[in-house]
Amino acid sequence: MKAGKGSAKPLPNALTGLAQVRGASAAEKRLVLYYPDAFKRHYLQILDRYRQELARQGGKPVGWKTIRNMVMAPEDEKLARERGGQRDRINVETARPESTAVSEENFKGWYDKDKSHLPSDVKFQYIERFVRFLRKSGAIDDIERALDLAQGEYVRDALHLFYRPNSYGGDRLVLKERDLALAEKFVSGGCFEVEAQWLGEGPPRPAVCLFLVRDYGNHVTPVDIVLLRKEGREGEEEQPDFVPLYTGFLVTDNILALGEEQVALWGKLILSKGSGATPRDDGIASLAEGGTYKSSVTFSADGAEISLETGDDLALLGPVFGVEAGGGDKKEGLAPPPMRRVRRDHRIEALERSLAFRYRPWD
Repeated sequence: MKAGKGSAKPLPNALTGLAQVRGASAAEKRLVLYYPDAFKRHYLQILDRYRQELARQGGKPVGWKTIRNMVMAPEDEKLARERGGQRDRINVETARPESTAVSEENFKGWYDKDKSHLPSDVKFQYIERFVRFLRKSGAIDDIERALDLAQGEYVRDALHLFYRPNSYGGDRLVLKERDLALAEKFVSGGCFEVEAQWLGEGPPRPAVCLFLVRDYGNHVTPVDIVLLRKEGREGEEEQPDFVPLYTGFLVTDNILALGEEQVALWGKLILSKGSGATPRDDGIASLAEGGTYKSSVTFSADGAEISLETGDDLALLGPVFGVEAGGGDKKEGLAPPPMRRVRRDHRIEALERSLAFRYRPWD
């Protein structure tokens, strides 16, 4: 037959395997979500960590064939039911039908160190479904927390390089050592609270704002701001709902010991809203979207006092820290009431563990 003439015949089923899966049309492909490359890499990393954890638990290697079968189990099972209903039934235990939508070779290619291609959006949707299933089951909590902390350190280093904070001048080495010791003592791992208002639907209700501070290092300190509903559930021990409002960093430009029991940090408070830490809608659209605020924070054994001097939407940020809505002015700054230091108990530690995805690279 000459090229360009005649019609090509489809290959018989015997040559293409047990399953025949129709390729997605252009219209169907448009219905698939668009997945940014960073999103895909993150989920592939989670899946690889999960495979390694399965190997550790089982005491033997886990290959990509096993992972592929777990990811594509719904499609394979559907295919098995269809094949099992035919006259010439197969033993699905010994000859498992496999959907061709995603293959073992696909996984090997995505994880090949000498290759750099990522799954197509059509194929990646199966991986996203499986990772979401693992997330709901709690099977990857530790993996995601570890990745989150690693990404956070990357962001911290980037901020240090970008802002290049230099807290000390001259040869004040003695003061420097003293300041760092007080920062380590009063800043690292601090947990502070202030009375605030729950600004969701309906009238304002009593709440507590938690200002969670992580390790002070490189003059850049990760922080989280979380709002707790004070009202307990009727007839139950108080279990307040929480909403992660902001995640960010306290970047220190200058540091000063105020005696032996206080240390003051001047610099910038960088906040980002929409941390993705919870599937709930925080319902607080009136609050500021975050940004960079010129700040000073004084830490002590009893608590912390924060002052925000400049930054967008300071009046909108005020209610988070217990300032009446509209009580702050962009020109005059924002000086919330002092925050009380509270002990990190098991509830706060559990809350912190739930604050995943602070540093999603695709958000």
